[in-house]
Amino acid sequence: MKRCFPLVALVLCVLLFQPVIGERAVGATSTYVSYNNDKYGFSLKYPIDWVLHEGYMGTIFIALSPFEDGNDLFQENINVITEDLQGYEFTIEEYLEFTLSELQDMVDNLKVISRGKRHIAGQQGKVIVFSGEQSGFEFQWMQLFFISGTNIYVITYTAQENKYDKHLPTIENIINSIKFN
Repeated sequence: MKRCFPLVALVLCVLLFQPVIGERAVGATSTYVSYNNDKYGFSLKYPIDWVLHEGYMGTIFIALSPFEDGNDLFQENINVITEDLQGYEFTIEEYLEFTLSELQDMVDNLKVISRGKRHIAGQQGKVIVFSGEQSGFEFQWMQLFFISGTNIYVITYTAQENKYDKHLPTIENIINSIKFN
C-alpha cells in the first residue's frame, strides 16, 4: 500500500507551537457569519467575534475564539485541512489510525476519550476525541475525518481541556453549518 503522511498530525503540532495568533477581543456573540471556499468547495458559518485566517500554517481555514480576559493565554479554535488521497490506498479508518500513531510522538500523555462514526454535511465520517499535553498546556481535541471525492477533510477543534465543554456548543454549530458546493 502506498503511504502518505497525514497532514493533520503536522498541522496539529505546528498550530500548538503558535497558540496565540489572533487579536485580543473579549466577548461572546450568537451572530454567525458565512465563510465560503470555492477552491475546496465548502462553506460554513462561524461566530462573528472569532478571528478568521485562511491558509495559516497548512490549514484551509482556522477560526479562533476571542480571549476571555487578560489572563487567557490560548484561543480555542477550529480548523479545516484537506489532503488529496488520489493514488493512495487509505481508507478513512486507516488514515485515522495512522494519524493517531503520528500524534503519539507529538502529544505527551495522549489519551483517546472516544471515537466513532459521524455524519458531516451528509457524508459518513469518523470522529475521535482525545486529550494530552503540549506546549505547557493540557488540551482536548475533537477531530472529524471524512472523504469527499479523492480528498480527505479533517476538522479539528482544539481547546484547553478545562474549556472544551464550554466551547463545544459553538463548535457543533460550526460543524453543523458545513455544506459542500
